[in-house]
Amino acid sequence: EAATDKSKGTPADFVPKAEAFCGGLAKEVTEDDLKELFKEIAEVEEVRLVTDRHTKESKGFAFVRFPSVPTRDAAVEKFDKHELKGRAMAVSPASQNITVYVGRIDRGWDPEKAERLIKENFEGVVTFELMTDGAPEGESNRGFGFITFDLHANALKATKRGRDGVTIEGCALRMDWAEARQKADEEAEKNNTSVYVTKLDEGVTEEQMKEAFAPFGEVKKVTLSNQMPGGKRKDYAFITFEKREDALKAAEEMNGKSLEAFPDKPMTSNMARIQRVRKERPAFASAAGQRFTGRGFGGGGRGRGRF
Repeated sequence: EAATDKSKGTPADFVPKAEAFCGGLAKEVTEDDLKELFKEIAEVEEVRLVTDRHTKESKGFAFVRFPSVPTRDAAVEKFDKHELKGRAMAVSPASQNITVYVGRIDRGWDPEKAERLIKENFEGVVTFELMTDGAPEGESNRGFGFITFDLHANALKATKRGRDGVTIEGCALRMDWAEARQKADEEAEKNNTSVYVTKLDEGVTEEQMKEAFAPFGEVKKVTLSNQMPGGKRKDYAFITFEKREDALKAAEEMNGKSLEAFPDKPMTSNMARIQRVRKERPAFASAAGQRFTGRGFGGGGRGRGRF
């Protein structure tokens, strides 16, 4: 097997193929015309001339796949504004985002099974990185991962399918561009003021939790798991602070501590993970208007309360 670049999660010998966008084409230009034109630079691997699905006439633009980024760039340099069949065409690099976020993965899938299923269901998968670090005891992953594709076109197909929902072995996956998802999560995380506390005694009260966490700052709200609709577990809570710095301090210092009423029950505390709200389903929101899940991005999962 090929060696792997662990920093990117892709084989070390993986060369991303490059595509060029060709616009402003004359209606008479064919795929063969473009192949012949770019043959001066390299043997192109594919030309996709975009046509009207009803009339089958060219819409005046195409995507050309080159064997490498340097050959694509050479074609852009040489043929941008080149006249073909009476019209000057525009040639530029096509989008090269090839990494896709996958959420709502079955937490029972191990990395080998997850990668096999992803490769069986999507074209052009180079690698699939399942996030396993920090998975709760008894679960194989954190419910999300990242696919690296060989081409932007294949990544685009996957995101379009994933936004509508892709079901694999009964698991409805959600997919989006990794960069867009990361930016959205980072922005949301800046406003996160809630602490996720687990391993609590089922008899704990809001007053006991508020009293324990109040020394770190103003507590806006305490939400116990037994207040959440549909929740099966009764051993966790969310503590929402007024200020993020207070929440960070509380999460760190209360981890491993016990409540005075339950000295033999050490708690686990971490910053809550923010989950983006789906518009078609009403959210159980915090006082700050946020929604959370105990661990990971991508979806609650078996018995996990969302906040």
